[in-house]
Formats: sequence, C-alpha cells, structure tokens
Amino acid sequence: MDITPHAAGVREYVTGDAMKRIHWPTSIRRDQLMVKEFEQDPQAEVWLFLDTYKSVHIEKASEEIISPVDDLILLRRPKFKLPRSTLEYSISITASLAHYFLEQRRSVGLVTSLGRSYKIIPAERSERQEAKILEALAFLQAESTFTLPSLVTAQLGQLPQGSSAILVTPMVWSELLLGVDSLQRRKLRPVVVLLMSQSFGSRTSNEDLAKSLAERNVPVCRVYCDADLSETLSSFATTTFSQDLSWRRPVLSHLT
Repeated sequence: MDITPHAAGVREYVTGDAMKRIHWPTSIRRDQLMVKEFEQDPQAEVWLFLDTYKSVHIEKASEEIISPVDDLILLRRPKFKLPRSTLEYSISITASLAHYFLEQRRSVGLVTSLGRSYKIIPAERSERQEAKILEALAFLQAESTFTLPSLVTAQLGQLPQGSSAILVTPMVWSELLLGVDSLQRRKLRPVVVLLMSQSFGSRTSNEDLAKSLAERNVPVCRVYCDADLSETLSSFATTTFSQDLSWRRPVLSHLT
C-alpha cells in the first residue's frame, strides 16, 4: 500500500524481486533482467542498521554502584544505569528508535549481524514487529565479522527509494562514508547515530568522521558515554524528524 502506481525508473534484478516487476522490453534490450522501481511514500519505511562488528565496540570500566542506605532498608531497587559499553548503548538506542517509529505507524526493519550471518527483519508496521525486533536485539553480541558498510551493501538493493536508513555505530573509520554515499546514490535518506568513541575510553576519536558526515548533509546524533539518552534522542528527533521522541529503555542483553 506504500507503493504509488507511478514507475520511477528501472534497476538490475536482485534475488527476491517479484517477477511481476520485471520490465521485459528493457531486459531484452540490455540482455539482463531489469525491474521497475515505483515511487514510494517517503514516510513508508525506516531501516535500522545496528553495527555489531567485533572490532568497533569498546567498554569503559564501570564505577561501583553503592545503593543509598534508604534503598537498602526499604528494599527499593537502585536506579538502573546502562553499562558503559558502546554495544549496550547501541542496542538500547536501536530498541528505542524502533519503538518510536512503530508508534508513529511507520514500517520499521532491522539489519544487523550474528557472528558470520546476517540478521534481517523485513520492514513491517504490525503490532508484533516491535517484539520481533526486541527479541533479535536481546541476543546480540559484538562478534560480527561484517562491517557496517558491508551490511549496507548487502541490503541496499532491497530498500525502496525514499526510505530512511538509520546507522547506529561507534565506528571511527572513514569507510562508514562509503556506506553513506551508497545510500545517497540510491536516493535513500541516511541518518547516523554515532557513539563518540573517546567518551567510552577509546584512544581514537571519531569527531572528524562526524564532521565529514555533516558535510554530506547527513544528520548525525552524537551520543556520549553517561549522557542522558532520553534528552539526547528527544532533541535529535525533534530537529531531524520534527516530532518528539519518548525514549524507553528496554532491558535487553546479557550485560544488563
């Protein structure tokens, strides 16, 4: 229902494309299968790309939490605080974004990696979609052999034009720009939630990477260790998506 009846162009056939979308005259002329691409509702799909590459994530030593005497006496649970791990922050941010866009009745999909295999949840706006995404996030660890740009490349042909692609990563390498450039060439809308590496204890800064993304007119949400995620995401969503983001912290991974 998100596809308009107007064809926007043609592209090469990729595995999974519906046979009914093949444009036979162009396929015969080019001697390869070509499929029609249709104009999309710009609000149709949001794809969340979560980076789990084993070499990008870091964890800062956490401070020992001492519960106040009143909490111990009254048996109150101490206030929860995320571990100072880029993976934990990335998972919670991704879960929060999924919740936010599904609340807005947007179709949301997830692309990430489990070890040596891709994990892709096709975009949907059903009531069960959030549960499927949260279940997938709960088992993630920083052990992927695929970099974030490779995840983007693998899924690029399946993203409808006009879709938003939100990349959540603590990456410090300029290779991230290649993935962003590929998305822009496909007339997609990349957004980067960048965990600022030095604040999590890394010796390498990704501030220059953030500036390079901004120069490409890519919205960048800088996330620092110990920052108030509710305030950070709400402010970014208000300026980027023109709506307030109510941040919800799901308890997901084995570290929490």
